[in-house]
Amino acid sequence: MSVYGAIGNQLEYQVDELDLKNILAGQSDVISNRIASFAAQLPVGKKLTGLDFSCNPINKDTVGLICVAIQDCAALGFQYINLGDCHITAESLPQLLQAVNVAKIPHLILNGNKLDESGFQIVFDSLDNITELTLQHSRLQDDLFLEVAPSIAQAKNLRKLDLRHNELSDKSFACIADKLLPSTGLVSLWLDNNPVSESGLKYFLKKLKVADELPLICLDINHISSAEDIKHDFEEVVRRQLNPILQLKQLCETLAGTSIQPEAEASQDVSSNLRRLTL
Repeated sequence: MSVYGAIGNQLEYQVDELDLKNILAGQSDVISNRIASFAAQLPVGKKLTGLDFSCNPINKDTVGLICVAIQDCAALGFQYINLGDCHITAESLPQLLQAVNVAKIPHLILNGNKLDESGFQIVFDSLDNITELTLQHSRLQDDLFLEVAPSIAQAKNLRKLDLRHNELSDKSFACIADKLLPSTGLVSLWLDNNPVSESGLKYFLKKLKVADELPLICLDINHISSAEDIKHDFEEVVRRQLNPILQLKQLCETLAGTSIQPEAEASQDVSSNLRRLTL
């Protein structure tokens, strides 16, 4: 068993070889009992919030037993499950997604699984109780993104989407600005470390500036161009579209990668802070 700090007082349970052995022997109750026992012994203020299966291959022979284990952990109230780099294919996805939905785990992490079009379609069509989806390093390209965009738009419960470190360029950014953001309930969107051009970024920000009020409170396009007109456009998006309480936090996180708590004084002048940031 491996448990380590994730964020502050929140802890993550990392599935180990003994856990997997029990799961594949059909004894998934053993892992849920181990986790429950550990959680009960945590100091006051500490909470077990994440279940980490990452880097453990999941295939057609093991997916059923792993799904049983996930569902057996439903009562533990996990806030996220990490299935990154598990070599997941479209064949295994329906069972996995059903298990995560049944367990009511709101945040699903699928980083690095290199899904094909059918895999992405299955994911976005099956989010039900999943409100946050992380798909970093998934080799998601423009043509594939445009194919699955309608499914993303139909995922009405999806509130947070992380597409960092993919291969999305101008076409995908235009699709997000023109079609997805105006029609979805996304409040947080992470897009940094994608190969969008300067002109593509200008178009993206221009569309967001003039859009009807969006529900966004977090827009991450880190490593933004240092061009003054792009910085100005981004500042306008922050002013017009994002929750005023988060304006300063948003600028710092997006342009400088720093972190300021949401309760920071929102009345501080955004422009002066923007000028002080080092890109």
